[in-house]
Amino acid sequence: SRNGTGKKLSTYADYVASKTGTNGVHNSTLNTDAYCLSYSTEYTICVWIGIKDNDSLYMPQTHNGGNQPTVISKQIWDYLKPAQKFDIPKGIEKLNIDKLSYQNENNIYLANENISSRYTISEYFNERFKPKLVAEILTTPSINSLDVTIKKNNVFVYFKPEKFTKYKLYRSTNNENILLNIFENTEQSIQFIDENLTPNFYEYYIIAEKNNNKKISEKIKVLIT
Repeated sequence: SRNGTGKKLSTYADYVASKTGTNGVHNSTLNTDAYCLSYSTEYTICVWIGIKDNDSLYMPQTHNGGNQPTVISKQIWDYLKPAQKFDIPKGIEKLNIDKLSYQNENNIYLANENISSRYTISEYFNERFKPKLVAEILTTPSINSLDVTIKKNNVFVYFKPEKFTKYKLYRSTNNENILLNIFENTEQSIQFIDENLTPNFYEYYIIAEKNNNKKISEKIKVLIT
């Protein structure tokens, strides 16, 4: 009962399970029934509000399972004061899943052990159906194509970054590697201008970093004459 329509019972999240429900009038925002069924290891409570015989006096949209019946249920639980937590059944595991994969892609992957807890969600799974693949969205850096053009003595570098990734742009000349700029946590297309270069051969490349993993782009060589 920590989240969802039963979250008004979140005070008893480890002690009470609940299911709310609402029946609505067809093609209308009005409702006929609203209920909250909740239970602990000792008690079961069902609170229903509705219209007798479903006559024309329907309830407004604000009368639903997550509101009045759940509030009344909480008042009853406040009186009963459940104190015994549910035992986790055999074959059930609590796992950390990747929050971004779930929210952005509707995919359930195991969270990489190296990522921050703010990017994970803890959920319970039947061991027979638990996720087995580890998410890569926060662990594997990627680099979209690097484009380099020359205009007089200036070099224009273009690339499309991905969020949650740090990009380091380098210029190499005469066996010397120079860090030109760092771009981090953006999805906006990047244009970097390396200005007023003297005649020479130059190479440009990017190192993408994500959670201590690195990937190096191809090196693009240009000639300033």
